[in-house]
Amino acid sequence: MIKKSKKIGVLLIVLSSLLFAVPVLSHGDDPEEETSAEVLDDHASGTSNISFIIGGILGAVLLAAGGAFLFSPRPGMMTLIGLALAGATGVIHLMVGSVWGDTLLLLNGIGFLGLGILWAIPKQFIPIQKRIVSIVLAMYTLVTILGYFLTHDHYDFVAILTKVIEVPLLVILAVSAFQSTAEA
Repeated sequence: MIKKSKKIGVLLIVLSSLLFAVPVLSHGDDPEEETSAEVLDDHASGTSNISFIIGGILGAVLLAAGGAFLFSPRPGMMTLIGLALAGATGVIHLMVGSVWGDTLLLLNGIGFLGLGILWAIPKQFIPIQKRIVSIVLAMYTLVTILGYFLTHDHYDFVAILTKVIEVPLLVILAVSAFQSTAEA
């Protein structure tokens, strides 16, 4: 029988998945819909910035809380913070990608969520070295940061916010990789 705390953890992770599923599913392929330029204008006005921020916060909280309830032994604070940061940037990428119809942003969000969850899973559940996952997620994060600044000539609030989230994630992943090396 599954313990109550594990059921709560699964529920929180499912709810965090639904958080980004609604905007993704509601984005249709109707040619009469707003063009990317119109969506960008709406986004630039700041009307949707708050929804991206709230989505990122909710994704972070739900994913970290789900991880705290689901895993036994409970992950350490650094792991929960890293999971929250990966969740926040993942959900923001998914939401922005669904609004703008940008497949690369959607895939980036899925990557952050998937790798973040894989990184947070305790060793006894998946026989994979945490150091390897830390390095892969760190490289993924670094490519995302550099890729944004190398391919964009404009910077908006939500994009910079995600980069501010990703930098501490890099630090946590570096610490995690070095700690994993010391344990080996």
